[in-house]
Amino acid sequence: MKIDTSLTMPDLGTFIQIRRLNVSFSQSERMNIRERWEDRVVANRWHENHRAEEGVSAYLKRYGRNIGQKKVMQLAVMAEDNGADLFALHMWMKAYELEFGRKPLSNPFDMDAATWSDEPAILDETLSEVDRLFPPGFQPGRFVPAQPADAAYERDYYISLVRYLGQPKRNGHKMIIFVAGEKVWYQNRSRKLRDAPSPEFEEALKKCAPQLNPWALEGELFYRDVSGQEWKTDSEATHRNNVLGQPDVEVLPVFSPFGCIVWDGKPVTKKRDQIEKAEGLIDLIDSPMFEQMPTFRTHAEKRQLSRLQKERNLEGEIWFRYDYHYQHGKVTASSDEQYDYYVRTKYQLDPMKVRISTVKAGTADGHAIAGFSMEDENGNDIGSCGTGYTREDQLAIRTAWSTCPDDTWAMVTARAWTAYGKLEMAVFQELL
Repeated sequence: MKIDTSLTMPDLGTFIQIRRLNVSFSQSERMNIRERWEDRVVANRWHENHRAEEGVSAYLKRYGRNIGQKKVMQLAVMAEDNGADLFALHMWMKAYELEFGRKPLSNPFDMDAATWSDEPAILDETLSEVDRLFPPGFQPGRFVPAQPADAAYERDYYISLVRYLGQPKRNGHKMIIFVAGEKVWYQNRSRKLRDAPSPEFEEALKKCAPQLNPWALEGELFYRDVSGQEWKTDSEATHRNNVLGQPDVEVLPVFSPFGCIVWDGKPVTKKRDQIEKAEGLIDLIDSPMFEQMPTFRTHAEKRQLSRLQKERNLEGEIWFRYDYHYQHGKVTASSDEQYDYYVRTKYQLDPMKVRISTVKAGTADGHAIAGFSMEDENGNDIGSCGTGYTREDQLAIRTAWSTCPDDTWAMVTARAWTAYGKLEMAVFQELL
């Protein structure tokens, strides 16, 4: 990541706003940071607001002896993505110190939250209007969306219990749509504001907006190819249409809401109310670019949901209790019922044999490798793998590949195949 050296001792708020734009992740880096977040930060409860300053200090003391600014900023963004704003703030302070050799002069707790929240697309003069239109905590650019935890049990547990309902996890990206009169805002999981998926998409929203007071929907945006398969990007869906021999079929963005989070300018926190209001809004919008998110309630329906998701090569399922109330951010699932209200179960491809074609050298202390590229048994490039291995596995992989680079094999699994024939989120299992 290129670091802009033009900043000369800015205040912390300016530093965060500018540096956040520089933070990027490769697939393997994102998975690596996610593992660090869950295994080191969340496992020690360092992300909780009342422990944030202590948590960052403990993390850096234990794991950050030679940590670089890029890694610190990636951890800050990961914390923001998970609703741990104070932990993120102290990580940003560490990044500032690494760049300028001293701590920021300003006290971050004296700054207005808008100074360092992720709101580059909202100008200062419009903040009061946004504050007036949407309730606190549910405003575009500030809203921290709920994230389902990885399930503590197998999916049959949630299928069998009457108190759990299910929704499909789509092959898309989280998007929150805020509408007030003729104004529409689009926010992603990281609280960054985005442009409309297409002019027609926004027009469909504005067409029904005057009939309602401020409202907001949280859901998934995806793109569907001519066969009905869902993809994360329009380029993937377009590529598949070409492969299927129908390049002239137009690819449309499709939004499917998990629920309505703001209605009549007020927050909607009960999940059953969110679903009911979202269904009414989708009926009102009445566009092929907006699709109902089905909810599966009975044992037979939930079993059907699981079967359909696997058959269609979709990501998995979302399970929530009928009495679930909205919680911002992500809570780690456990056998304790209070933390098992909103979870996800995911599918993986069957384990497969791959040849390790190249190995990327590790750069962090104690890490022999930073990932490896793979080929299938026919010699086709099928992507890279950057997670699933222990430090002992890393050393074994590096040694085996260095000794015999043309004949080093491993077993991996992955979430799915991309439209371009690569493994998505490949996970190492064992060296052969």
